[in-house]
Amino acid sequence: MGTHIDAPAHFYKGSWRTQQIPIERLMGPGVIINIKDKAVRDPDYRIVMDDVIAYEDKYGRIPDGSIIMMNSGWFERFPDKNAVFNTQNVSDTTTFHFPGFHEDAVEWLIFNRHIYAVGGDTPSFDYGQSQTFPVHILIGRENVIGIENAAYLDRIPESGSTIFIPVVKIDDGSGGPTRLMATYDDGTDSPANSAELPQIALTIILFTICFGFVRI
Repeated sequence: MGTHIDAPAHFYKGSWRTQQIPIERLMGPGVIINIKDKAVRDPDYRIVMDDVIAYEDKYGRIPDGSIIMMNSGWFERFPDKNAVFNTQNVSDTTTFHFPGFHEDAVEWLIFNRHIYAVGGDTPSFDYGQSQTFPVHILIGRENVIGIENAAYLDRIPESGSTIFIPVVKIDDGSGGPTRLMATYDDGTDSPANSAELPQIALTIILFTICFGFVRI
């Protein structure tokens, strides 16, 4: 249940496989949409256009090439599988209840804000009750990366960060584990917050790009 990406080919044949994702698509402005209160009231909540509009009303236009992340507070349930999938029967997908994205909001973000990735802190960016996975299919068709099981999204600002998605360059892969990183200005003069962290993050990304692995 660790943090990982779905390459576009995971749900859409002919789209990018893991090793085909361009390096520039593995980083971008961080957009954290906080729905923690809504998820408490409704575990099947999906991010809709009203949430996107509210975000832009507060922070301004979502930049092109952004990494859109849902912060539902769900990561606090890990590693208890019953809590994560919000069910007493993890073998029955029809009993899953956790938040995700509505496909209409994601489609708008893809075609109007040209986002690079979408994901969050739940097991899927499609909500738990989905059986047809429309967001997976949509982002796969449009070569957008999916991110699942992210953690500690409260530690970075909702706007103003840069998110990095280092992923192993698995040959012919449909996804892979990732250790998300974010850089941002926290208002201090510490070198680690201004110069060193971006260099470290870029080094990790270059390492994962250069060393490929063959799927077995």
